[in-house]
Amino acid sequence: CDWSSDVCSSDLSMDEGESGMVKQFAVIGDPIEHSLSPVIHAAAYEFLGFDWQYSAVKVAKGELKDFIESTDYQGLSVTMPLKEELLAVALDKHWFADQNSLAMASANTLVLDEQKGSVANTDVFGAYRALDAVDPLQISSLAILGSGATSRSCALAALAKFDLLQRCVVFSRSRERAAKLLDLISASKPEIELDRK
Repeated sequence: CDWSSDVCSSDLSMDEGESGMVKQFAVIGDPIEHSLSPVIHAAAYEFLGFDWQYSAVKVAKGELKDFIESTDYQGLSVTMPLKEELLAVALDKHWFADQNSLAMASANTLVLDEQKGSVANTDVFGAYRALDAVDPLQISSLAILGSGATSRSCALAALAKFDLLQRCVVFSRSRERAAKLLDLISASKPEIELDRK
């Protein structure tokens, strides 16, 4: 996938819905109290004239499948520590998973339609766009803090953005997850010097 392309943004979409029908969405994760997503989404919905609601719901690791099966939400934004679990649930249920989710082994977006789901990963595309402000000719070394789903997304975005990268260091508490991230980086850019701290 060309991460710089709009093709790599989410393939999932929601229609505006029937007039008078309030659609319900949420960001889920643990912790979630700090999330600004409800404020951001409420402003966007108001601007677009959609009668939609967006809330923040605490869902602990291991509780995602039960939450999805009992929810009335039409869509979920999924944050830590549930991104990998969301893809596992989707694959178990034979739901559609976009190319980004499969490549990253995690998903952050779920669209539900009568308990049928579709998942997507928008993190790499978002991270790539966030790096637009950085001059790619000045970056030769990269330090990645963590080795989870968001770190993988940021690493791939940086590898795609910065052609002159020569060295990458991963700082992680988990040797196993760090090794997986280093393998992903190596597969994407074999010539880069890798280190784990």
